[in-house]
Amino acid sequence: MKHRERQADKYEGFDCGQMKNKFETKYGPTGSRWLSVIGSLLGTSRDKIKNIEIICDGKEIKGAFTIGKLMASGDLANKGIQFNKKNRNLYYIGQISAALPQEPFLFLEALQEDDETVANVIGYEISTSLPRSLRYTHAAALPLGPKTRKAHILWSKKFAALIKSSFNISIYQRRAQEAEMYRSLDHMMALLNSIESSIVLTNEEKKIQWVSNFH
Repeated sequence: MKHRERQADKYEGFDCGQMKNKFETKYGPTGSRWLSVIGSLLGTSRDKIKNIEIICDGKEIKGAFTIGKLMASGDLANKGIQFNKKNRNLYYIGQISAALPQEPFLFLEALQEDDETVANVIGYEISTSLPRSLRYTHAAALPLGPKTRKAHILWSKKFAALIKSSFNISIYQRRAQEAEMYRSLDHMMALLNSIESSIVLTNEEKKIQWVSNFH
């Protein structure tokens, strides 16, 4: 129960717009975009992502840096995304992944279907009707259509089980309520609408009934 309570409080005080501005000031739009993609698709394990190099174009950090170098200098942290008074001055990769949930989707949509760039992303082996561009947890915050939402909810539950975590519906609902923030992104909406019109749900996905609570 304590673990679930900590999860439910994870987004208390978390403002996506504020966090986006914070990261873009430090790393720039390009650096923030790559941090969101890396955090969402590869996770936050230092050993797994330390050798990846990104280009930063922020007011505070400019140039090419590996994730490991940013962590070693104290400019990036990899543990947790909880936002409170104790860590408001730290820069967590998990926070920018949550604040820019559209970036992994747009990145993956731009890749060719046989591109091996993200071949080892955790969760791709889960049986789902979702395209690979939506197989990451923070896609919950995107304005998904009703069928796509059902598929993503079930995938999220299976993903949580895969990484030996727990699926918390309260957190998912909070993320889904952020969807209105991204409806103005016309290119992304066109892609999501195309997915919604073509997706064919499995019988297991069709049984997800409480999706009607999301908009």
